[in-house]
Amino acid sequence: MNSSKLKENILSWIVEEGLEVQKGPTPPGAPIEWTLLIRVPAPLMVNITVQKPKNFDKVSFTMVVKLSPEHLQAFKGKNLKERTSLIANVLMDMLKLCPYCVVINQPPKLEETEALIATRELLKEEINKTNVMGTIRILANVYQLVVLKIASTLEVPKGAGQGSLVM
Repeated sequence: MNSSKLKENILSWIVEEGLEVQKGPTPPGAPIEWTLLIRVPAPLMVNITVQKPKNFDKVSFTMVVKLSPEHLQAFKGKNLKERTSLIANVLMDMLKLCPYCVVINQPPKLEETEALIATRELLKEEINKTNVMGTIRILANVYQLVVLKIASTLEVPKGAGQGSLVM
């Protein structure tokens, strides 16, 4: 299946399932053929980026949770051991929920984490409606897990940062 047909199939499957999708920008010079931006509707409101890398027969699905300023401040208020432990535990939980995902924290020092990222790649032969929708579902669940784990661990004053860790 060529890249254009692959993109159209994925677009079609996402729309059939009632998710919001739009074609995303591809930065000039980036080794990306195309980008799709998916939004899982309320109550989760998860954004997932789908990209087809040039010269590879695969598609990458990526979800990012960025700590809100209030949660980041609470996180930085913890001691080094508590911060490292929290992020290590969240990363481990992400891998348990999505063992085939690449999970990382940004920046790469555990104690300085500002965002958590999960990426799941599907190889050309794995790309079908079941796997695409399953990947989106897993990433939405990973998002929810990260938000709940961090929000329940960090003590943020009532009213501050309510509703989301995502910016």
